[in-house]
Amino acid sequence: MKRKNIYLIFITALLFFIGGINSVHAENNNTSIPFTINAIHPKNQINSKTSYIDALYNPGQKQNVQVNVRNSSNATQHFIVSANDATTSNGLAIDYTKSKQKLIGSPKLSELIDGNLEQKIAMPAKSSKVITFKLNMPKEKFKGIIMGGISVYKDDSYYKQQSNNKNGVNISNRFVYSIAVLLRNQKGNVLPDLKLIDAKQAPDNYAPAVTSTLKNDKRNFISGVKTESVVKDENGKTVAKNSTSLGQIAPISQFDLSIPLKETLSPGDYTLDGNASASDGQTWHWHKTFNVTKQNFNNTQNNIVTNKKPFPWTMIIIISLIVIIIILLLILLFIFLKRRKNDEEDNQNK
Repeated sequence: MKRKNIYLIFITALLFFIGGINSVHAENNNTSIPFTINAIHPKNQINSKTSYIDALYNPGQKQNVQVNVRNSSNATQHFIVSANDATTSNGLAIDYTKSKQKLIGSPKLSELIDGNLEQKIAMPAKSSKVITFKLNMPKEKFKGIIMGGISVYKDDSYYKQQSNNKNGVNISNRFVYSIAVLLRNQKGNVLPDLKLIDAKQAPDNYAPAVTSTLKNDKRNFISGVKTESVVKDENGKTVAKNSTSLGQIAPISQFDLSIPLKETLSPGDYTLDGNASASDGQTWHWHKTFNVTKQNFNNTQNNIVTNKKPFPWTMIIIISLIVIIIILLLILLFIFLKRRKNDEEDNQNK
């Protein structure tokens, strides 16, 4: 076997392995979203220039809330269109999808919808459809706004069933489009408020944290929220601090704001001081002394992952490929040297 042939085999093997790696990563590059949703403004819309629904209703009024859904793809698509209350996520964002987050008052949008909160629809390619939810406004007047949203997303249950019928695996990202819905009885707004309910140490995403539970008990949202939180021990030493910006808080909502910790707090007394401000200039401050018990320490410690890191699959694959290539190279080198030795012995015997 000639030396150039050995090199050619080695290079071919190397390109084969590299090509295999690239083909794995090329399968998830399609991020197109084949649908949109747009608000249909009712006659009692306050501002027709907004992209969302913001309407003034009379007490006890019945009216339809409508959105237009478009399937822009070249195939029939199956969607779910749902009406939900607006809540505040623990990441300080307004969530218009179905959520376990708490609202602390009534009436809510979900209580005013006459009929199902979810509608399943099948839409032909390149088609549009008007989706209607029947609305019954409260008979009693209220100040401020009732806030919710209408969302559209692919019907995962339908596609999962189709995949099971074909004995295949269908893995896709879930994209959600939402339109805000604001309902009023009167023009003008009430001032929102931000209050601390509780503070405690608790695991958050498998890491230790101090969790402050906050609420906005007024019927107005808060935008452009910035927060600063500082945790100190009983000697006044700062053990943790955190800041956030560009937050949004829904009306009459309750949520958790977490301050990450480098390590679990030992049993003892601690203080939490927090500040928040909104884009309109409103500010809030809260102060709370909380106690970390031995039981709280153990519970937090038992539910965290110390130095949690993702399993290095990519590195393991690369190292494995390098090892395989080295082994292949050594085998080829051994064959080459052995063949060369045999050729030299043959030449000497002639």
